[in-house]
Amino acid sequence: MLEQEFVEQKITKLKEALGGLPGTLKKYQEQGDREIQDLIRKAGIQDQIDQINARTEDQRRKLQKQADILAGQIAALQEIREKFHLAPIPEGITHMHGIALADLDWQTRLLVMQGNEDTVKTLGGEIQPEVQPRRKALPRPK
Repeated sequence: MLEQEFVEQKITKLKEALGGLPGTLKKYQEQGDREIQDLIRKAGIQDQIDQINARTEDQRRKLQKQADILAGQIAALQEIREKFHLAPIPEGITHMHGIALADLDWQTRLLVMQGNEDTVKTLGGEIQPEVQPRRKALPRPK
């Protein structure tokens, strides 16, 4: 047998052994779980364990409800912040460049209010050229 063949066979066998380790661990874990359940049954403490698990689950549900309420409050306040405090819509103005400002998120609204051509065009608006006030001609010196 050549050295290369020997090494390849050894690699194959070692990979097979490595691949079998998770299954072996699972068997040991299942055996340990059965032994624990037997001890619990013999000690007569299953009811106490069930009570602890139920209490823990009840606390988990209460905390989840609290987390959901807090997340909702945070979302509502963020929406108010984004709508009214970040890039607020100037009083008396509803549209700019033909685009309704109230429908936009604050980042897009800011771009529209700044006259960002790409954003305005993408949203179907049109930037109107600014009308410069006419200056009166100064009298010519005599």
